[in-house]
Amino acid sequence: MSIALLQEKRNKLMADSGAILANENSTTEQLASADTMLTEATGLEKRIASLKTIEAHEAEQRAFQPAERPSAEQTNGDQRTRLNHALRSFMLTNQIPTEYRDVLTTSTSGAAVIPQLMNPELVTAMREFAPVLQIVDNRVTDNNGAPMKMSLVNYTSTLLPLVAEGTAFPEIDPAFTSTIVSVDKLGGIVKLSAEELADSKFDLPTWLTQQWANVVGVSLEHYVTLGNASNIAGFTALAGAGAETATAGVIAYPDIAALYGSVTAAYARNGSWQMSTSTRAALMGLTATTGTPIFDANPAGNPFTTIFGRPVIINDSLPALATGNKAILFGDFQLGYLLRTDGLPTIKRLDERFADTDEVGFIIRTRVGGVSKNAGISPFNALLIR
Repeated sequence: MSIALLQEKRNKLMADSGAILANENSTTEQLASADTMLTEATGLEKRIASLKTIEAHEAEQRAFQPAERPSAEQTNGDQRTRLNHALRSFMLTNQIPTEYRDVLTTSTSGAAVIPQLMNPELVTAMREFAPVLQIVDNRVTDNNGAPMKMSLVNYTSTLLPLVAEGTAFPEIDPAFTSTIVSVDKLGGIVKLSAEELADSKFDLPTWLTQQWANVVGVSLEHYVTLGNASNIAGFTALAGAGAETATAGVIAYPDIAALYGSVTAAYARNGSWQMSTSTRAALMGLTATTGTPIFDANPAGNPFTTIFGRPVIINDSLPALATGNKAILFGDFQLGYLLRTDGLPTIKRLDERFADTDEVGFIIRTRVGGVSKNAGISPFNALLIR
């Protein structure tokens, strides 16, 4: 319905309700009807205001003249070359040629956002350094770090009751809970000498991507595993006590089987194992009660990668095989843990701070938070070492 028709309907409602209210002989039913009409008119007023806002936005979009973008014929290699030139110019001179501003933007404070074209490459490299980041629920937001509400529901124990003829149906409402996902700022400074920037022959954007991916990946692996006592919860604190070794400091086949069995089928069917490199090495010689190795045979030449058909993810931030430690985790981390990244990673060039040593600094930063998605049944559990 158009704005004009909505306005006409609103005006009629206001006029009719006004006539009823002005009439001293109006009945109770008529007065109630007038109240209903006023409520409906108020709703129409809000709808009209919303439509006007949308119309104004659409008019603004129609008037917007976008910057020239690479043509459809331009290859990814061409775009990568343009990106490299833009970022290299920023690193060397703190200037970005006008023709490259469609791939890299700056602010008055000297900050630059790594463009979207670079983000997939960054994420891919980061996950190479920290494969655990591939098995959690990754959410990317862009609301300036504002807290985000996440709702959870546990409907697994609800059964449809028997209802006798002629009786009302009982309520079986789901039990909702919620949690707030906030973020922490992580970052640091990289310093490069003026000579290195000027004389370097290697690809600076690729170097920056790899170095940033390395430090971010390792940092996030550490925090999501052990927590940071702030807005990033850790696996080891969240994991339920699924099993405990029968012998102090020694993992046996029944311990692994007990950990697997402690996770409900809904979470086990897509579950993953997490353990450190040293813990996996300790399990390589472990055999089942049948005498076969605990690790599944892998004819593709990639051994020691699955147990009971579920993948083994190396997480070197997990604690070692020592008394009191949770050395092995199992469960569905995609359904059990949310890792929130707010906004794109950014870099800021610092020219004057290190001028006395003829160096240029680059602040690299990101904002992340992590919370449990446990709605009442633990999605992943841990093997506790006695």
